[in-house]
Amino acid sequence: MFDCDITFSQKNLVSNVGGSARNTDPDASTSVVVNDGQYWVTLNGTSFLKLYDNDGNILKSFPTPDAPSGSVKVFKPKPGGPELILVTEGGIIAAYIPSIYPNPIVIKYTDTTTVL
Repeated sequence: MFDCDITFSQKNLVSNVGGSARNTDPDASTSVVVNDGQYWVTLNGTSFLKLYDNDGNILKSFPTPDAPSGSVKVFKPKPGGPELILVTEGGIIAAYIPSIYPNPIVIKYTDTTTVL
């Protein structure tokens, strides 16, 4: 089909299983968003959003509403706007807005009537 020499390498930075990655974090993981060599990880079991560096060290950690089940990066965010959008098992849509301190997680929408 295609004749190309593309190679990939896997680097296990963080795992909730000891010894399987550079760093162990018992909270890891639900979803990962890569952002300029840093990794945003939503933690379903503990309702946290954590930012890891390229070596798997925690740079930031914020509580999230409910149990996050996924996240997406906002490409070309507006100044002062969200950089990530989070969704939760309970029907909440939240945004990570870094300019808001101390907790930059803001609930944008809640509709628990549509959750299965």
